[in-house]
Amino acid sequence: MKSVAQLEYGDVSSRCMILDELHFNSQIGTVVYSAADQVSGNLVVLKYSDLSNKGGQSKFVSEITSLVLLEGEDGFPKYLRSGRKDNINHLVTSYDGDLNLVDLAKSREDYSSPDLETDLRIAHQLTKRCEVMHGYGILNRDIKPANVIISDEGKVTLIDFNVSVFGKRSHKAKGTFCFPVNSGSVMGSPGYFSSELIGVSGLPGYSEYSDVRSLGITIHTLMSGTGESPFWHLSHVLRGDRLPQLHKTRAPITERVSEVLDWSTDPNWEERPKARQFRKEGLEPLMESMGIDWEELPDLKAA
Repeated sequence: MKSVAQLEYGDVSSRCMILDELHFNSQIGTVVYSAADQVSGNLVVLKYSDLSNKGGQSKFVSEITSLVLLEGEDGFPKYLRSGRKDNINHLVTSYDGDLNLVDLAKSREDYSSPDLETDLRIAHQLTKRCEVMHGYGILNRDIKPANVIISDEGKVTLIDFNVSVFGKRSHKAKGTFCFPVNSGSVMGSPGYFSSELIGVSGLPGYSEYSDVRSLGITIHTLMSGTGESPFWHLSHVLRGDRLPQLHKTRAPITERVSEVLDWSTDPNWEERPKARQFRKEGLEPLMESMGIDWEELPDLKAA
């Protein structure tokens, strides 16, 4: 019998016919496939998690709980079903597309005005996802380009809640949701970390502000055309480095665009906005000044 990490096209597992492997992470013991659901006939995402990995069960429960809470909201995977067999959990969710922001960023030879309009509309949608998620007390902890899917119609979906947690309101974090971090327990992707996650800036834990910084870096990587964070080493976080200002290298990005991104990624969490504030006081005034309708979906064909 094949292990869940060895499935191939046409194999049937958990009432799904495997189509393609989307992601494999041996460190945390997860493998993700696109599949045809034999229950509904729809295209779905099938995810397996190894419970023998440290914290495997709690992560699995947190992910399912997050998706169930967000079920009626736009821009998140829809929970379909889950189960467990032989110390392996499976989770079936909706399939929301295969174009992530890494691929979109790297697909551009040059950067033009339509690209900037597209990226600001994507940024606006992603910020709204973050805002909604935080309204439920959910901290994603792994917002990055690879976890942002955009459909052919231009709809943004934030995926992968594998390391999400539920925060508690903290007066130390201006009343926002916060989750304490113990030594050695920092989760997520280092290129999108905040200094408060490692106790540098007086707030030793994840908060809504940490997710906002990850969001801002994600938008920056899209506009930079790399799809990858410039903070490739933890030393960048320890030093409190700021993102490179894109208006100096990427026309038609203006200094005002750089300023808005800089606000969301400020090394000092106390200077960062919450998601709603970033949308209402940062992105929307910027887009209005540029004549961009943020309610309109991005046109990927024009970009």
